[in-house]
Amino acid sequence: MYTCWVVGDGALTARCCDILLRNDRALRGIVTDSEFVAEWARERDVATVSRADMMAELGRERFDYLLSIVNLRILREDALALPEKHAINFHDGPLPEYAGVHCTSWALLHGATEYGVTWHRISGGVDEGPILEQERFEVSGRETAYTLNAKCYDAAARSFERLDAALASGEAVERAQDLSKRNYFGMFQHPDSVLDFSQSASKLEALVRATELGGHPNLLGRAKVRLGDDYFVCEAAEAVPSVRAWNPGEVLEADEDGVLVAAGEGALRITSLSTLDGSPAPQLRIGQVFDSLDAEAAR
Repeated sequence: MYTCWVVGDGALTARCCDILLRNDRALRGIVTDSEFVAEWARERDVATVSRADMMAELGRERFDYLLSIVNLRILREDALALPEKHAINFHDGPLPEYAGVHCTSWALLHGATEYGVTWHRISGGVDEGPILEQERFEVSGRETAYTLNAKCYDAAARSFERLDAALASGEAVERAQDLSKRNYFGMFQHPDSVLDFSQSASKLEALVRATELGGHPNLLGRAKVRLGDDYFVCEAAEAVPSVRAWNPGEVLEADEDGVLVAAGEGALRITSLSTLDGSPAPQLRIGQVFDSLDAEAAR
């Protein structure tokens, strides 16, 4: 048995707390500003505390672990000092290769064939602490950031079951990260979101898949194409490497199912285009050419 507080604002926060309750752990409460998490807690008679009141409330009584689960704010040193044992963080990426934010998107942009999730003790710099539990899995060739996030959600719950059991038995083992393999992606780090058709079709497809988050908030940016002064969001696309074309950006085919656009290598079949406000894009014509951006405009 152990005592804990949880801090977080996502659906995974609630799912992991369900695991704690099912396993009869002493969950003191949840620090959250999420109405979804707060409603989940009210239905189960679990205490909630706002972030503004965190230090005062958590300092009233000793507890073993502070579990940071879908918490996008860096915890202060005085908060990390509250638990008797450790503060533990969930990271939706395999450490040390993918630290920081938007890591599922960056993994797809880099052509990763393997991904994973990590639970680590909070110490040192952001996402640098020793690993307590990790699960890795394959990335499919048609993965989007949305589907990869869903895989992370399920892997997080499975790996948290193992972490919880290890903490309860006192058998949790940590291993240091090899920081020579570390890559860090910052909050304000973004890919060039306007498709540059001088690039290969496979690279353009990766950008589209990496910026497709379904209905979830997207702070990274959406893949877009430019036609004159207009921009259109590219929601779905597939590389067609067998096509040979000599004018990157030129529309080679156009019908109700989408457009085929020449790229530096191969062609990109775009099957869903919308205006920036979400309306369907107008029908395009064969021979139209999508424009690239110069470096300053892209920045």
